[in-house]
Amino acid sequence: EAFYLTKQAFYLADKYSTPVILLVDKNICEGDQSSEVFEGIGAATLPLSHLWVGTTAVRHRQELRPGSGEFFITNSDEHDDTGFSTEDAAIRVKNMNRRMQKLVDCANTDMPAPQLYGPARADLTIVSWGSNKGAILEALKNFENVNFLHLTWLSPFPVGAVVSVLSKAKNVLSVESNYSGQLANLIREKTGIEITNLLLKYDGRPIYSEEIVNKCRDVLMGVSKVVSFDYH
Repeated sequence: EAFYLTKQAFYLADKYSTPVILLVDKNICEGDQSSEVFEGIGAATLPLSHLWVGTTAVRHRQELRPGSGEFFITNSDEHDDTGFSTEDAAIRVKNMNRRMQKLVDCANTDMPAPQLYGPARADLTIVSWGSNKGAILEALKNFENVNFLHLTWLSPFPVGAVVSVLSKAKNVLSVESNYSGQLANLIREKTGIEITNLLLKYDGRPIYSEEIVNKCRDVLMGVSKVVSFDYH
């Protein structure tokens, strides 16, 4: 999944000429496992858009490899249609509107819907991202009435798809490896849906399937709202 999302990040960065951030968590970065060769490993399977320079617009591209010692330096001024620096307020507004429209176009054209694992109708819907996915899928084997909404895009955020699933859920549980429930807060900001059942773990260890199973049973029994693992 990290492999294919990385390829997608390069494609989107080139297509929309914008920075793309790929979030990879501690468990994935420090994990070690063997895998079959990924399908579509060649660059031709995800073509980059053609670079161009027009008479009324200029686009530049700079690729730097981490640790190479190379630097790309630019200023913070706005630019006009010919690429020259300007402080014109109208041009600033025009360019900012154009840049923000990229998020809308990307969401409408390139953003896939998040995947729902488990039954379409469930008594409890888990929502999470990252390497929690493996532990959650393992935990689902213990339930016939629990499903899992796995998010891989945070900005643009898949508002419609998330609302469609969570608004129908009887109970929602956010499983997160942080102190403050960052994903639940983002979902509330983007959708207005408040998730009150949280499983938060922030001691640097991964979340284990047994912990998710216990939390799911508590939520289904209406026992507890928030469980935090801080080990202090």
